Amino acid sequence: MKKVNETLFFLGSTHFIIHVFSQILPAVLPVIRQETGLSIHQAGWLVSIPLLVQVAFYLPAGAASDRRGAYVLGLSFVVTAAGAVLLTLAHGFSVLIVGFALIALGSTMYHPPALKATSRVSGERLSMAMGIQNAGGSLGYSAGPIILGLLLPILGWRASIYLWLPLVLGAALYSYRYFTRLEPSTMNRSSWGGLHSSLSGGLLVVMIAGAFTDLTFVNVSTYITTYFTEVRGATAAASSIVFGLGPFLGIAGSLLGGWLGDRVGRRVGFMAYCIGMLVTIYMIPRAPGMALASCLFIGWRALYSATMPLVNSLISVNSSVENRSLCFSVYFIMSSLMSAVAPLLASYLIEGWGLSVVFALSALTVVPSILLTWFMRAE
Repeated sequence: MKKVNETLFFLGSTHFIIHVFSQILPAVLPVIRQETGLSIHQAGWLVSIPLLVQVAFYLPAGAASDRRGAYVLGLSFVVTAAGAVLLTLAHGFSVLIVGFALIALGSTMYHPPALKATSRVSGERLSMAMGIQNAGGSLGYSAGPIILGLLLPILGWRASIYLWLPLVLGAALYSYRYFTRLEPSTMNRSSWGGLHSSLSGGLLVVMIAGAFTDLTFVNVSTYITTYFTEVRGATAAASSIVFGLGPFLGIAGSLLGGWLGDRVGRRVGFMAYCIGMLVTIYMIPRAPGMALASCLFIGWRALYSATMPLVNSLISVNSSVENRSLCFSVYFIMSSLMSAVAPLLASYLIEGWGLSVVFALSALTVVPSILLTWFMRAE
């Protein structure tokens, strides 16, 4: 039990660190647009191109993770730090693209070995173990924008990046050393030949349902701070802090999602949280004031976080140990490919219908997740 707790702490803490830069774009997008004159279409490309980078690299990352997980995990933080440094030097669209692409690549390299390790050390409480690991990521998603929002009026957005860099680089060595000890007892060698047989119909249904919830998340998270500033009249700093509070509450959502999955079943829990997402996303543009709209967004973000450990645990129980990193990679490819298209489509709809159309679009994209749940095997 002690070893399991130590491993979950390691996975939760590294998941926190890898994601401190993951949501910096939506948080700082209003400021970047003012500084560089980016159009709403260019903003959409800043989201889509890094996601396409993830599509290209998830399978190689998954295959490498099943063989040399410690190397892949350590390098993920080095790549993330390199991307963050580029952002501090960027004053135009092209350098911003490269910086955000490297941050996305770092996240791509981190997740396959980390999630496979979580699935192997969890014992009987798989959903809760995934919830603990996911809670670390939610804390990172939250801390990055909140620190940015606090420093923005005083030192500017680049200062928040400098603040995190030593921690990210330290995590490279920490993760490599710990995972080197963890790897022999938790990891198996993958087989490309067995990947096709691992992708059962039930597993594909789980992946598609999870990908639709991720698509909904990308649309809302990309444009919510712009919506708060341009439609609701909030300041960029206040919008960034509200944006960061969403994943902060997502810590509780992740743990609650894991708990409910172990108590009533992962399938039932996933459907319940998706219905909650549908209701809250529908109500945000109809809220009478900024305070209520902010609370609804924070609640919606927590509900999305609650779905993540359930999807990850469903993938785990529907895949073989030997190919589990690769199966997670296939899911991430599917999710990233769908999510890469979403912000671009949303940008065209925004120009014609206004920023509020994002919420209608996101409500529609969570409906398939709810419907597909009926076809999942009870877990």
